[in-house]
Amino acid sequence: MRRSVVLIVSSICAVSALLTATTRAVGDTRVAPGCASRGHTVVANDKARVFWNRGRVRTLGTHQVLRARVYFGCIRHKRGAFRLRFMPRIGGSALVTTTDDYESVGRPRLNGTFFALEVAYFDNLEEDVAVWNLRTHRNIYYNGFDEGLDPPDIEVSSRGGLAWVNDDNGAVFKVDRLGQARIGKADPCRVDEWCGSTLSVDDTTLSWRTNGSSQSFTLRGPARNY
Repeated sequence: MRRSVVLIVSSICAVSALLTATTRAVGDTRVAPGCASRGHTVVANDKARVFWNRGRVRTLGTHQVLRARVYFGCIRHKRGAFRLRFMPRIGGSALVTTTDDYESVGRPRLNGTFFALEVAYFDNLEEDVAVWNLRTHRNIYYNGFDEGLDPPDIEVSSRGGLAWVNDDNGAVFKVDRLGQARIGKADPCRVDEWCGSTLSVDDTTLSWRTNGSSQSFTLRGPARNY
């Protein structure tokens, strides 16, 4: 996984179908308080919910106003939904998509109050991934996968650890408070093809199969950028 902040910032700042750091939300993006807010649910459980509402965004360069999906998170039994934003070091901008093509964001995962999501930039050759702690409203992790990789499965633990499987060879990787490492190799779902059910996670325990045998690994603490 790439660790170049310059590369990440350049992909974020690109004016493309996914406008994030180059846009700001304006106008009709208000929502009702809490997890009972109206909106299109992305993923939800008994502790939290992530959803999007239609809003308007204005590009910072051209000031063009566009209709967009503006993404929010909330914690059950707490008042107030909040806009999902990226961490300050890559701009602190809101998570916004300006296209109906849902491939621009994908593979949402929610475990407890930790939310993970892949982000695809159409003018870039890499897939990026982000993790939020919905309880603190913070984007705790953001990075790009190696160029050309499109992991078919990602998982997030109940403490914010992240794992994924490579689409070219089935290698399983993790990143948590102890750093990033390859931790195994998963059997394909079909011949030389891995899928969205390759990995599974129960609390903090990640599981997969290798040569038909069950394998597991404990994700320790939240994912961190190093």
